[in-house]
Amino acid sequence: TGQLNISNFRQALNAGDDGSGNIVCLDAAAVEEGCVPINIFGYGTISPGAAKYVTAPSIRDQRTRQTIAGANITGDLFELPAGALAMAAGLEYRSEYAADFPDALTRSGQNGGNKEEPTEGSYSVREAYMELDAPLLTDAPFAKSLSVGVAFRLSDYDTIGNTEAYTARAAWQPVDSL
Repeated sequence: TGQLNISNFRQALNAGDDGSGNIVCLDAAAVEEGCVPINIFGYGTISPGAAKYVTAPSIRDQRTRQTIAGANITGDLFELPAGALAMAAGLEYRSEYAADFPDALTRSGQNGGNKEEPTEGSYSVREAYMELDAPLLTDAPFAKSLSVGVAFRLSDYDTIGNTEAYTARAAWQPVDSL
């Protein structure tokens, strides 16, 4: 609701006196299709019939689908002098699909909004990742804790192929309150 049929609005504006003092639509084909003249000047001047003739329903068919699967494992590998070397690893799969099918009036640009074409697309990705976190110091002067970590992720998209992401990080807590 709330959309305007531009073609009907144009026909409803193309109105004039029929010679008997009645305002009518001037295009014979539009009259055959039920054209009702519209007066846009002044508050309350649009008749219910004219409003019905120029409005158009707006219908969209939008769809979204997402499929996700994953397997993860976390734990400590072995003890270091400052604590355990922690590890996380996993495999993930994700499939995404989205579509938007606007109504015919919207597709042709004959309503009060922008012309919009249907859009539809999908992709899927398979990923593997691994992260390590190693504590270097604990309860040392100016180092309540100090650790380093690395992470790597390999992604295989069906649209663009392989991508890699990696990071290295350090975390330092000098004292309990900071």
